[in-house]
Amino acid sequence: MFQVSFDQCNLENTSFAEVNMPNTSFKGCKMLGVDFTEADLSNAIFEECNLSAAIFQNTNLTKADLRLAQNFSIDIRANRVSKAIVLKSNIEGFLKGAGLDFRV
Repeated sequence: MFQVSFDQCNLENTSFAEVNMPNTSFKGCKMLGVDFTEADLSNAIFEECNLSAAIFQNTNLTKADLRLAQNFSIDIRANRVSKAIVLKSNIEGFLKGAGLDFRV
C-alpha cells in the first residue's frame, strides 16, 4: 500500500489527481491550488495545511481528519466524506458547496 507523509512542504499547484494515497499525512504544508480530483485520501490527516483553492472532485475523504485544515472548500455532494473529522470552527469548508451565505 502506498503511504506517504509530507511535513512542511510547499505542494502548491501539485496534482494528486487519481492517486491512491490512503493514510497520508500532510502537516504544515502549503497546498494552494492542489488538485485531488478522484484521489483516495481516506484516513488522511491535514494538519495546519492551507488548502485555499484546492480541488476536491469525486475525492474519497472517508475518515479524513480536517480538524486543523485551513481554507478548504469541499462539496459534500461531489465527494465521499463519510466519517470525516472537522471542528465546528471549520465546518464552513464543507458547507460552502451547498450554496449557503455565511454572515456574522
